[in-house]
Amino acid sequence: MIDAEAIDAFKALAQPTRMALYRALRAAGPEGLAAGRIAEALDVPPPTLSFHLKEMTAARLIDARRDGRRVIYSLNERTIGLLADFLQSEYADPRGQANGAHANDDARAANGLIGSHRRAPSSRNGASLD
Repeated sequence: MIDAEAIDAFKALAQPTRMALYRALRAAGPEGLAAGRIAEALDVPPPTLSFHLKEMTAARLIDARRDGRRVIYSLNERTIGLLADFLQSEYADPRGQANGAHANDDARAANGLIGSHRRAPSSRNGASLD
């Protein structure tokens, strides 16, 4: 997973309704949930849910499939796995402990001791998850 894809995924998850959507789809498993069931479970109106589903789909965090007249949404396990692998490789050592180098950078950044992080490039330079 390239940095731009990880950033897109994190941005998509960085919102309370979308985190709730992620959790609902995780609980549903590979069978997924129909849009109507998701709207009821999250107590959001259909237009609001549609917006959030679009954002999660654009970040490749969820997949949609037709089942007759219904659209069923489920987590894109491949992307979720790549995101978990990305986090593991960036922030943990082989023993599963916090990577000291990153932890120190994070602490110094929080205290204003190091500059702001670079912005991600605006293009995906042709790389994709497919």
